[in-house]
Amino acid sequence: MDSLYYFFKKFFMKLVSNNTLLVILVLISGYGYVIGCTHENLPPPPPATNTAEIVHGTDVLLPGTMTKGDSTQWKLDKVHSSVLWSGSYIGAAGLLTGRFNQFGMHDVTDPKAIRYITNGQPLLDSSWAFYENDPSKIYINGYVQINTSNTGEPGRDTGCNIPNLGTIKIIKGTQNLTDTNLAKIQSTKVEFDTQSQDYIVTFNLTWRG
Repeated sequence: MDSLYYFFKKFFMKLVSNNTLLVILVLISGYGYVIGCTHENLPPPPPATNTAEIVHGTDVLLPGTMTKGDSTQWKLDKVHSSVLWSGSYIGAAGLLTGRFNQFGMHDVTDPKAIRYITNGQPLLDSSWAFYENDPSKIYINGYVQINTSNTGEPGRDTGCNIPNLGTIKIIKGTQNLTDTNLAKIQSTKVEFDTQSQDYIVTFNLTWRG
């Protein structure tokens, strides 16, 4: 390899024209391209398989009594959670995206679908359960208040977005869980993901009744 290196170094040092150097480089590149294209086509590699052993623990996580300030109980960490949405933007090719500011984890049945005079969570975030090794016992129910849609543009969120979503503006000090301002999810089946330690969840989505 050393003798080949010094041969090329000595050869190129004798070149007095950039055009000559360019011709040599093109010839070398073309030679490499021809050599590369004359190899026989190789078959594609076999598909990857999951050979790792999937082990599920035995943890059981339940909502507890929802006692405020009790860090020993499992609860929805709303501060570090979000419910996002996206949809086609009217008259534009791109997507309009946003989030909902108010949401929770509760099975909002018809008697509970009312307005609540409160600034906080109107219902306890208690409609969920997680059994790490038994997906048949896992369930989750959640809801969002549609009029709390937040696209990052206040003029849109309190303007045209409200009638387009078929709801009404926010009333200060009120949490609106009526049917016309509610979207709900209810899990119907939870099963193990056979390729990982995750879970596959099937939901029903109810939008404005």
